[in-house]
Amino acid sequence: MVDSGREPKMLGSRDSHALLRKLVTAERPGRILDAACGQGPLAKVLLELGYDVHCCDVDPAMFQLADVPIDQADLNQALPYPDASFDYVACANAIHRLYNVPGAVREFARILRPGGKLFLTFNHYSNLGKRLRFLFYGSLTNKTNEQRFVQTIDVPAANVRQALFFPQVKHALDHAGLNIERVTSTRPRPGSFLLVPLAILIRLLTTVAPIHKRATNCIREMNSFALLPGGKHLAVVASKPKA
Repeated sequence: MVDSGREPKMLGSRDSHALLRKLVTAERPGRILDAACGQGPLAKVLLELGYDVHCCDVDPAMFQLADVPIDQADLNQALPYPDASFDYVACANAIHRLYNVPGAVREFARILRPGGKLFLTFNHYSNLGKRLRFLFYGSLTNKTNEQRFVQTIDVPAANVRQALFFPQVKHALDHAGLNIERVTSTRPRPGSFLLVPLAILIRLLTTVAPIHKRATNCIREMNSFALLPGGKHLAVVASKPKA
């Protein structure tokens, strides 16, 4: 039962939460772990749609829902759940807050049932706007520069933020044995179409990159028209192979 007197607030972009909800709720309801649940806005929606919702966070004092299971868990370390115990894992705007991304993805893969799906959203630092920002500013985001974060605990694991890029996530998923099914971004900002000539130039110039560098840097995906002009956040859906 949701405690309507304590409405959970979204931490992060409204667009990224809307995109994640759209992707997750397109699936048949099942047992889902909201990993790094924050105050619980995603958990509330999923609960109302009939999902069997479980939550964990390094800072559980932020959680604002009653009668929803929540565990204290540092996603950089082993998760307190048995193997193959969830149909879905959702990690909303949190994977870039970890120092051990490969370890977290391996744990997500471990607790997913065969055929289960992982849903990730994180900041999109490779769109054209961010690439131009780095060219002129030499940095990607004010928040990461200033380390402005809202937590109730002062422990390192709760106050990490990094500029995470899609290739790091893709390689972590590959090494964990998860198959990427979909990569999409939130809506590009108004006026992004003006950068289309630059996108075309980048795509042309990177065709001459050595094959091994194209694979390591995921050039095909990074310079696709789905990601290159994309919005502020990326969403990745990956599945665990069926037994």
